[in-house]
Amino acid sequence: MNIYFRNVNNLTAARFGAATNLFALGYNCNPQHEKYIGFEQIALINDWVQGIRTVGMFDHNVVEVINDAVKVNKFDLVEITNNFSITQLQHINCPKLMHIGLEHLEGLEVSFLDEVDGFILACSGDLAFWQSNPKHVDGLKILNTQTPVFLNMTFDLLDFDALMALLNPFGVCVEANTETKVGIVDFDYIGDILDKLEV
Repeated sequence: MNIYFRNVNNLTAARFGAATNLFALGYNCNPQHEKYIGFEQIALINDWVQGIRTVGMFDHNVVEVINDAVKVNKFDLVEITNNFSITQLQHINCPKLMHIGLEHLEGLEVSFLDEVDGFILACSGDLAFWQSNPKHVDGLKILNTQTPVFLNMTFDLLDFDALMALLNPFGVCVEANTETKVGIVDFDYIGDILDKLEV
């Protein structure tokens, strides 16, 4: 099971992610987002953090801006929305994780599967929801056999083992916390997940 550590905006969180061998660190490159991080700060963090993938997170579809950011920050992947055309996807110079919702599981264009390198599925973390919706479970499992799928959900840790056994995703997304003081970040939630995964 892989953990994608999203919205990292401080060195403390980044060093934690690298030290615990998480799948990747996600940097939010959208200036209007509360966890936006500028390129200068990304560079400073990356000078300290080695050996972990970095992901540039974008909520627009301006290919030139994304490619410039990839070049400057040396991102290993980009996280994008699902409002791209096939032609636009083909012109992004980096592996891509596409954000989709449950409503996209059915009828997802085969052409998208050829152009992206994985999906981030925004969905419910309620175990009862999935148990009562086998159609969604089957759709997720089929997609996960074709390409990596990360689940972006909020879940009850008491249900985590049963939920992962039922869905068996490639990975899960966990949001990084902001520093409460310089060098102080709450890692209790992700720590509990790591304990369950025995990472």
